[in-house]
Amino acid sequence: TLKRSRYPKSEILVVNNGSTDDSAQFLKENYPEVRVIEIKKNRGYAGANNLGVKKARGKYVLLLNNDTQVTPNFLEPLVERIEKDSTVGAIQPQIRLMSNKNLIDSIGSFFTFTGFLYHYGYSQNQLQKQYNNPLFMYSVKGACFLTRKSLIDKIGLFDKSYFAYFEETDFCHRVWLAGFKVKYIPTAQMFHLGGVNKEVSPIIV
Repeated sequence: TLKRSRYPKSEILVVNNGSTDDSAQFLKENYPEVRVIEIKKNRGYAGANNLGVKKARGKYVLLLNNDTQVTPNFLEPLVERIEKDSTVGAIQPQIRLMSNKNLIDSIGSFFTFTGFLYHYGYSQNQLQKQYNNPLFMYSVKGACFLTRKSLIDKIGLFDKSYFAYFEETDFCHRVWLAGFKVKYIPTAQMFHLGGVNKEVSPIIV
């Protein structure tokens, strides 16, 4: 789906994070324009993305999981908003469930007084008004978000001690501490498979 993106100028890097199948070779043979970075041992979400970002040459970096599908114009609203507002350090689209594309997977998370995250809008219908306005969030979801390369150079990306999960929240916490904001934009939309796709009520995790 990235090949159908209408964004005029971008590079695609795929970090082959210690996989043992033929996926890296498949990419090289069928998508020669994609830069494949191979790692022999699985470094987790944090380690693999850290390596990929070091190789990235763009002004902005979009982190995207491999169990996602993007819409053709999902990237433009993200870039336009972060270009217009110098205070935004990280920005995410409306991420919907692959199993039911009318339901929200993530529009970001709030930090609660308990210390847990509240995943706002999870499993709710995306047509509801409150989910179709730009919002400031405490944290993005790592499945898909855009950030500034200059900000990564300043504060670092992911703490590799977070092998999987909460590494993006730790990053967003440092984004806020550095004087930047985290934002959600509903006009940018994509879909995420995820590990579980049961339709449940909103939860705090």
